[in-house]
Amino acid sequence: MLCDRQHVRATVLELNSEGKMLSPAEFPHVTQLRNHFSQLRKLRQDGQSHRMIYLVEGLNTEVIALLGDELQVDPMFFVTHERTSTYLRWPYEPNLAPCLPSLIDGNRSFTASYYDIRALSEEFGSFSVGCAESGRDALRTKLGKDWEPTVILHRKCSFWKTTFSNQNDWSVLILCDPPFRKAHIWHKPQPKSETWSLKTIEFSAPPFQGGYADFIPSPWTVRSRTSGPSRECLYDDLLHYYTECYNDISARQAAQLDITVFVRKIIASHYMLLIEYHDALLSTMAFPLQRKDNFASVQTTSLEASWSNIQLLCSRLSRYIKDVSQIMLQLHIRFDDPVVPTDYTQWTESESDFQYIYMRLQSLRQRAEFLSESLTGVTGINGAARSIREAKTIKTFTIVALIFIPLSFSTSLFSMSERYLPGEKNFGVFFSVSLPLLVFIFAVILLFDLGYDENSSWTFKTFTTRIWRLLF
Repeated sequence: MLCDRQHVRATVLELNSEGKMLSPAEFPHVTQLRNHFSQLRKLRQDGQSHRMIYLVEGLNTEVIALLGDELQVDPMFFVTHERTSTYLRWPYEPNLAPCLPSLIDGNRSFTASYYDIRALSEEFGSFSVGCAESGRDALRTKLGKDWEPTVILHRKCSFWKTTFSNQNDWSVLILCDPPFRKAHIWHKPQPKSETWSLKTIEFSAPPFQGGYADFIPSPWTVRSRTSGPSRECLYDDLLHYYTECYNDISARQAAQLDITVFVRKIIASHYMLLIEYHDALLSTMAFPLQRKDNFASVQTTSLEASWSNIQLLCSRLSRYIKDVSQIMLQLHIRFDDPVVPTDYTQWTESESDFQYIYMRLQSLRQRAEFLSESLTGVTGINGAARSIREAKTIKTFTIVALIFIPLSFSTSLFSMSERYLPGEKNFGVFFSVSLPLLVFIFAVILLFDLGYDENSSWTFKTFTTRIWRLLF
């Protein structure tokens, strides 16, 4: 149930013969984009070469058919970009098996999954949240029993390059997800209902802590820029960097600037913010376990809630690692430790960026797993303390029983009548008979207890050994 699939934004940028980016042309309607392709086709038939960049936000069947025909796009490219499912286990569901790494050509196409953290001004009250326009899931987080005022939105960016008559005659297609303006919220069914309730709301979710950090270093910063990207959506951010920064950076570069540099840097910057956010979450979850003399004040229910939240974080971190590894495969980045380039002018490279991200995510997952084990240990400590308290209580009741049972047993054993009850003349006889019997029973129980070994089994050898130690 996706909303507003007809709202598609498309912008065309072109590099001239000198490698400079021309002013963008926006096509709000599909008919205008179709006319553009018709004119471009005629120019290419006349032998002219053009280097075009198409930024597209949102997709529908009409746009997919047009782009697929004009740019000779593999249909699986659109299927991979539009796919929202993460885990499919039923036989009748679509196949999610990726292609072999040896068949991946990252220079021609790639699809990158990343995550955009947004600050929420209102509470959704559910884990089951998704973007109503893209259909991708929005991850919610809990600390204890409280919801975090953030949402982690799953995003995708896809790149496709088609080369026509020569190396200077090509078209690049970059697909972007729409901004997070509408949300689908599912709530669990009521006890008498079997269906989930769905609610669609419109809201504003600004970027968390202002969004990702600008990745253009100071020696390369464009002095004429008055503002940075909006960070509201990838489409606007890419349009900003291509129009405001591309020409200035290309003029200072010795070689032609890679078209995908801004895509790679924005995605890597999103992951850096994601890493810092989860680092803060793990530190917050670990703090209640620190600086403690004992855990008597920690409730078992709160530990169970924290353990469940940690399991959710472990699952997410594994998902992030999977997505980053897929990006590294498509971009032909080795799974090695990150090496910072010695030459500062190589900041446009992304190999060390994703290697560092991959390393940090693995470190965070190990930290989350260690915290999960620590919570399990604290639960065991509390359980052991509770067992000790219960054992002491049972021991107290046992002692009370050992005091009163021999007293009542002595009256039955010797058939004592009412003359021996408390307050009567012969009560001293009852006391003189019951007291030695009480001492005898206590002595027998204590001696019998010496025969139990570490495995709670009574053996004569253990009994004699401990008696010998007590006497000698």
